[in-house]
Amino acid sequence: MVKAILTYTAQPLAGVNKYEQGAGELNIEGAVRLARLVRTDLTASTRVGSPLLTAQVPMEQTTIAGFTFNWAGKVNLEKAFGSGTGFITKYQKDLCHRRSMR
Repeated sequence: MVKAILTYTAQPLAGVNKYEQGAGELNIEGAVRLARLVRTDLTASTRVGSPLLTAQVPMEQTTIAGFTFNWAGKVNLEKAFGSGTGFITKYQKDLCHRRSMR
């Protein structure tokens, strides 16, 4: 979940493709703001698609020292990125719980 929050709130870098930058530059302010909204009562039996946040997604941008930038809005899915607010507003089991190793 931490990785999902960090990639979702990252600042995309201009002139750099996603293979060079991943989701972008770390955005601590946005990550903390979003992390405060994540439900704390999630368990392995929580139904996929249930609300993940305790409130609406905050504005997907951050302003620091007078500069405003949009969040990447992407979640790292191992070998690809998923985008859209559904990845961060709806419970996704793989983002919140470790997969069992076989």
